[in-house]
Amino acid sequence: MSPPPLEGKPRLSIPGSAVCAGSVSRRTLEIPQLPAFLPEVEDFAYLRPPFRSHKRGLDLLLAWGHRPSAKIAARLARRRGLPLWTLEDGFLRSVWLGRDGAPTLSMVVDDEGIFFDAHRSSRLERLLLVPETWRSAALREEAQAVMAAIAFHKLSKYNAAPPRDLSYLTEPGRPLVLLLDQAGKDQAITGACADGGTFLRMLETARQENHGAKILVKTHPDALAGHRPAHFQPDALPADCQLLAESLNPWSLLAAVDKVYVVSSLMGLEALLAGREVHCFGVPFYAGWGLTQDRAEGAAAEAALARRAGSRIDLTDLVAAAYLLYSRYADPITRKPLGCLEAIARLAQWRDTLERRRGKVLCVGFLKWKYPVMRRALAASPHDVSFVSFDKLPQADVGGVDRLAVWGIPAKPQREMLAAKKRPVVHVEDGFLRSIGLGSDLTRPASLSIDELSLYYDATKPTRMERIILETDFTPEILERAERLKRAILEARLSKYNMADSGLPDLRALAGDRRIILVPGQVPNDASITYGLVSVPNNEALVAGVRHENPEAFIVYKEHPDLVAGNRPGRVGQEAFGGSCDLFLEKGPILDLMDLADEVQVISSLAGLEALMRGKPVACWGMPFYAGWGLTRDKVTVGRRSRSLTLAELVAAALLLYPTYIDPETLLPSQPEEAVAGLIARRNAGERSWGLSGPRWIRQLRRFHRLLQEMRRF
Repeated sequence: MSPPPLEGKPRLSIPGSAVCAGSVSRRTLEIPQLPAFLPEVEDFAYLRPPFRSHKRGLDLLLAWGHRPSAKIAARLARRRGLPLWTLEDGFLRSVWLGRDGAPTLSMVVDDEGIFFDAHRSSRLERLLLVPETWRSAALREEAQAVMAAIAFHKLSKYNAAPPRDLSYLTEPGRPLVLLLDQAGKDQAITGACADGGTFLRMLETARQENHGAKILVKTHPDALAGHRPAHFQPDALPADCQLLAESLNPWSLLAAVDKVYVVSSLMGLEALLAGREVHCFGVPFYAGWGLTQDRAEGAAAEAALARRAGSRIDLTDLVAAAYLLYSRYADPITRKPLGCLEAIARLAQWRDTLERRRGKVLCVGFLKWKYPVMRRALAASPHDVSFVSFDKLPQADVGGVDRLAVWGIPAKPQREMLAAKKRPVVHVEDGFLRSIGLGSDLTRPASLSIDELSLYYDATKPTRMERIILETDFTPEILERAERLKRAILEARLSKYNMADSGLPDLRALAGDRRIILVPGQVPNDASITYGLVSVPNNEALVAGVRHENPEAFIVYKEHPDLVAGNRPGRVGQEAFGGSCDLFLEKGPILDLMDLADEVQVISSLAGLEALMRGKPVACWGMPFYAGWGLTRDKVTVGRRSRSLTLAELVAAALLLYPTYIDPETLLPSQPEEAVAGLIARRNAGERSWGLSGPRWIRQLRRFHRLLQEMRRF
C-alpha cells in the first residue's frame, strides 16, 4: 500500500479498484452506513473463527479501537501481511450514548494507530506534525465555521443531556475549577499514558494549585447511565469538592468554570473551544501542541509529548485536522456521506427534537415489543422512559414522573386509574405512513401519533390534530413542502402499510358503464369506530347504506388486511353482506382499487385521506379527522370543525405537523421526507409483512420469531 497523501483533505488510499475489507467483528460490519464511511471499500467480509482460511481477494483488515476483536485483527494482519485500518467513533458521535444503541454520525479511520493511543503515532498526530503540507486559507475558514457552529449549538460527543442553569454553583469572588472524571476501564485512559491513580493525582494537584476555589468533579455519562464505574465517589471527596453526578450539557458547565483539569476526556478539547485553560494529566490527542498545560508523568508520556514538541499549531489547525481531515461523517438514516457542517446541522436537529421531549415518562400497558420504540420516541433519553402494566399502576410510584403514556384510548376503568395518578397523559398510536407490513405483525413504525389531548380519530372531543388545523397559519413554505411530500407519496404509491398483494380482476369490464364505489373495510372493534361518531355500526351496515343510496353502482368491498391476516377478530365472509356488494375482495392492492374507483366511501378509514390525495370524491359515514373541513361529503357533523381547508392544508396538518417520525432501523428522529424514502428503500429491498401468507399456525410462529428478534436487538 502506498502511503496516503497529505495534500488537500487526505484520505486513505489503496491501489486498484476492487477492494475487499475483512473484519472479525460482526458488530462493526452491522454499522448501517459503513459503506458511506469507507468509500474506498467495495466489499466487506466477515471472518469467522478460527480465522485460518484466507478469503480470496482480501485486501485489508478492519479493527475497532482497542477492543479484544481488534487484537485478533492485528494478529491476523501481521500473519497475512495485510494492512490494518483501525476504526473508532468520531468527535461528534450521536445524541444518545453508544452503549445505549445509538448509531454513530462520525467515524475516524486510521492506518497508523488510533488518536487516543499516545504510545505510538497516529494518522491524526502525523497530520498535526506537518500542518504546512495541508494548511490553506479555505480549510482554516471552514474550521473556524465548524468551531463557531459547535459553540453555537453547544454540541459534544454525546448530545442528549439537557442545558442547565448552574448559577447556584457560583459564589462571588470564589473561582470554579472543573475536574473531568472518565469511565473506568476506558482505553482512552491507558492510551493516554495514564491509569486510575492519575485521577487522584489530578485531584490533589488541582486542590493545591487553587486554594479557596470550589472544585467540581463531573461524572462521565457512561458512569451516570450505569454502564461503567466512575473514579470518584461522593463520600470519598474532600469537603471543598462537589460531585456533579447529573446529566447536563457540557457547555453549560464550561460556561461556569475558570479552569479545566482532565486526564484525556474529549471534553478537554471542547473546553479549549470554549476558551478555557486546560490542564492535561494524560496525553490526549489535543495535548502537546502548546494549547494545553501538560502535566502527564512517566516515560511513555514524556516520549509522546517529545514527538509533538517540534510542531506548534493553533486551535484552528487542531480543529481542521481533527474534525475536517481525520473524521468522516455519514447519516445513519439516509446512509449517505456528509460534510462536517452538514453533520453538525443534523446533530443539532436531532438534539433540538429531543429537547422538546424533556421529562420522565411512565408508559402504562404497552406490549413489550413496543418498548424500544417508546424509549426513543417519548423522551429525550431512553433512561427517562419506564414501563408498568395497568394491573400494577395503582401501586406504582409516580413521584418523579412528568407524564404518563398509553397506547390508544384506554377503557373507562383504566382511564380512571390514570386520572388517579394526577399526571398529564399522552396518547400514542401508529402514524399514517407506518411501515412495510402490518403493525399487528410486530413491524416497527416509521411514524407515530402522539397526542396530549386524545387521538386524531377521537371525534368526541378536541384533539391536537384539530387544534393544529384550527390554529395553524399555513404559510406558503409549509404548503409547498406539503405538495412536494404528496407528490412523492403518490409517485411512490405509498399507503399506511404498503402490503405486497396479489393482482385485481378487471373491474372496468365487470362494472361495465356503472359507477365503481370502493368501500374499504375496518376492524369492527377498532377505536376509530368507537370514538368516530359513526352513523353505521359495522362494515355490513356501511355497505348496505352505500347500496341504498347508490342502487345502480358497482360496489367493491375490500376487507381490512388485519382481518385477512387473522391478527384481529371480526372477520366475516361475503355472505354477511348479502347482495349489497357486487365484488368482495380480501386481497388486492388498495391503491390500484382507488385508481379504478369513481368514489370511495368509508366509516372512518385512513383510506379516505389516501383517496382525497388521489383526487377521488370521498363520503364519510363517521367523523374521521379529515372530515368536516369541506373536503368530504359527510353524514355526521361536528360544530368544532368550523374551518374550510384546501387539500394542501390538510396534508400539511396530517403528514407534516401532527406525526412524530422515527427511523425504524436506528430509532432516531426523522423527517417525513426521510420516512417516505425509507419506506421506498425497504419495499425495494423486499421487506414485507408475514401476515398474509401461510397457514395460521405458521403466521403465529413467524410473529413469535419476530418478537424474539425485536427483544434481542435492545
